[in-house]
Amino acid sequence: RKPFQLTRFVKRIFDSEEINEFYCLFPEFKKCAKNGWERIDGVDTKYMKEMLVDATNERNQLVVKYLAVRWSLKEAAYKALYPHHKATWKDLSVKKVEGKPCLILSKRFQQEISFDILKTHSSISHDGEYVIGQVLIEGENQ
Repeated sequence: RKPFQLTRFVKRIFDSEEINEFYCLFPEFKKCAKNGWERIDGVDTKYMKEMLVDATNERNQLVVKYLAVRWSLKEAAYKALYPHHKATWKDLSVKKVEGKPCLILSKRFQQEISFDILKTHSSISHDGEYVIGQVLIEGENQ
C-alpha cells in the first residue's frame, strides 16, 4: 500500500492523541500526510517507497505491529460492547500504562452508554505476523 493510504487509515481509526503519538514515533508519515507522497522535501521518496513495500524492513515491521496492536484491541472492545452499544474507532483509544496497552473509552461515549464502566481489562499477544487482542469490560447498570 502507498503511505498516504496508511495515513488515511491512521486518521480513520485513531483519536487525536493517538494520531500525535503515531506521528511522533513515525515522523516520516507526518510529512507524507502533510505534503502528499511525491512532494516531501528532504526525504528520499524512492528509498521510502522501497522501505514501505519491503515487508522484511525493521521499520516497516514496527509500523505494522504498532497499528495491528491498536486495531486488534479496538476491534475486541467493539465486540465486547456490541450489540448493546456501538462504539466508533475514535470512542476507543489505546494508551500504554506501565508498559501494557490500556483501553480508554472517550468521555462522550461513557456518557452515552446505559451502564457505568468500572474497569476495562485488555490483553495483547503477538508472534511474528499474528496479533490477537482480548478485552473484558466490567460494568454496572445505571
